[in-house]
Amino acid sequence: MGNKLLKYGGKSGILPKHRPIFKSPIRQPTPYELAEHAKIEQGIVEALPVPKHKNGKELQRVQPFKKVITVDERIQHIIERAAEKDSKIDTSKLTDEQKWKLKRDAIRREFLREAYVLEAKRLEEIDRRSEKLRIKEQQKKEAEERELLKQEEENANVGIPTVEKLLTEGMMRPRTEEEKELLQAKRVLNCHAKELIQKEARANNLLDLYHAAGNFITTEAELDEAIHKAFEVDLGKFVTNETSIEAKLQTPNLAYLTVKMNESLITDQVLGEINGKPGLDQVKEILSGETEKTKREVQMNLDV
Repeated sequence: MGNKLLKYGGKSGILPKHRPIFKSPIRQPTPYELAEHAKIEQGIVEALPVPKHKNGKELQRVQPFKKVITVDERIQHIIERAAEKDSKIDTSKLTDEQKWKLKRDAIRREFLREAYVLEAKRLEEIDRRSEKLRIKEQQKKEAEERELLKQEEENANVGIPTVEKLLTEGMMRPRTEEEKELLQAKRVLNCHAKELIQKEARANNLLDLYHAAGNFITTEAELDEAIHKAFEVDLGKFVTNETSIEAKLQTPNLAYLTVKMNESLITDQVLGEINGKPGLDQVKEILSGETEKTKREVQMNLDV
């Protein structure tokens, strides 16, 4: 058991290589096989003398191909000759056992003939597929070599342009019609985007001015009140809480005011408002009717 496993590399479950039906080739070698055989570096080197057989015949310096014996030659030599030999036997003088032996030999010869023909067809199909695969691989290899050579030439031409190429084609490749259309579309898009940004900035400034207009002085009473707040001090407010204006400014209430201001700025950024009043996005939603639509949907959901 161990010797049998060692024969196949110590691996079980591997079938041995089947014995070929034809020990000698049945066709002449193809040009590709001859070329591959010529590449094999084996045999007797030229510097050494060629040894001889015991009968005095010199060995060949390079191992030649085996003698080709076609299927027809095999059938003629093995089967036809045996059939011709058996046909000359007088069966009238043979016993039943001898007649059965002749019949059995004839059946074996027919089976052998059929096996030779089927094996020849199988080998022919293998050769056809192998040749097809070899040609396909050769074409793929040639295509890769051509592509590599073309790429190298393009790289060389790109790296070192010739004077003729500079005169005929110029320094830069002209844009195609598709590239020109795409470039024009990008320019139009950028122009519209800039115009939109500018219009939104002007709209924000206008809306900010509209909200600030509520603090504008438009009457004499508002002007007198503003002058009073700017130039007169109502000491009663400070007497009740602090002793002086400096003490009022030094109290922790200043930090509280800063926090409130920061919260107001954050709220404006999140909600898109301006000093707690509707911003540009809210105005757009109101004008487009999106706000009213949202209110109706919310009201319908609440009613359900």
